[in-house]
Amino acid sequence: MTEPPPALAELMRSSSIVFHGTVEQVSGVSSMLPVEPRTAIVRIDRFLKVATNLRAWSGKSVTVTLADLVQITVGETYVFFTHGWLYGRSLTLKEVARRRVDPSPAGNELPQDVLVSARNEADRPLAERVSGAEVIVAGRVTAIRSAEADDPPATVSEHAPEWYEAEIAVDEVLRGASVNSFRFIFPASQDVAWYAVPKATAGQSSVWLLRRGEHRAAPPDAYTALNALDVQSREHNIVERIRQLADVSAGPSS
Repeated sequence: MTEPPPALAELMRSSSIVFHGTVEQVSGVSSMLPVEPRTAIVRIDRFLKVATNLRAWSGKSVTVTLADLVQITVGETYVFFTHGWLYGRSLTLKEVARRRVDPSPAGNELPQDVLVSARNEADRPLAERVSGAEVIVAGRVTAIRSAEADDPPATVSEHAPEWYEAEIAVDEVLRGASVNSFRFIFPASQDVAWYAVPKATAGQSSVWLLRRGEHRAAPPDAYTALNALDVQSREHNIVERIRQLADVSAGPSS
């Protein structure tokens, strides 16, 4: 599939809210802002990039302060690249750029390069974790045991990670040497410093993105998966998705 041009990818990356919307009124507002020529009321037909807490605005009308009035027509649809401005009972967005969506017999179909750019942007956080992973394996946790020293130090911090070791029966290696099993450590502590870090459970079937040296509290030669994105449930074709991201991050073969 053809990749979108760099300018579009950067626009998607730098905009905090991107959506497909229909212009309902130019020189209008749905908020307490004064009506100005460069304000418009736009119905959000589909979000392409948005924070989870704003997804409820899909299908609703918002105020957009326009970057310009060039080629904007009531009733037509556009892809709006925006930033949030005013939040409350109404929503006001500041436009960075927009792109007209040409009508087609099948309806207002979004341009393919916009869809690819939106997908790539949604994948970016996971792609960054995939890129930095030394080992990526899919498999099932078969054993969990304490990884703490038999002779603990006299003074233990309340923020101690309480390292445990998980052993995985490997079904597939997506990055790294071919192995039948692999071990990594995780913090079992529920302390505020560690509660959000993924915890392995016996029988868990997942894809793990593993690396060494990410946290100073971990032994330097131990593999860890400390980010929420480092442990992926084996659903929704996640293995194939990670394989594709791993191939991209590895670059072209020599």
